[in-house]
Amino acid sequence: MFLASGSKQTDDLQQLVVQGVLNHHFDPVKINDTYSIEVFDLFMNKLDPNKRFFTKDDITTLKVYQYSIDDQLQKGTLDFFNAANLLYKKRLSEVDVFLSSLF
Repeated sequence: MFLASGSKQTDDLQQLVVQGVLNHHFDPVKINDTYSIEVFDLFMNKLDPNKRFFTKDDITTLKVYQYSIDDQLQKGTLDFFNAANLLYKKRLSEVDVFLSSLF
């Protein structure tokens, strides 16, 4: 689903995509805390629209990134997206185990 962090090639690709969007987008937006909040809310609503995967604790864990997504983009890091990806994969794995136990 997301690019997995860790390899130099993946990290370089992530930075290239982010810098391309920040510097060459046809309709650039201000990258600030307001942008961070909008990205956070949109991302979380798209990733788990029915609130079936993330727990309350997961949301609390991810909310620490709510105001720093803009800073991460400008630094070329994707800590929020990587953390959300790990939690999402963990919850999907738990659902898979649960569903397997039913059949």
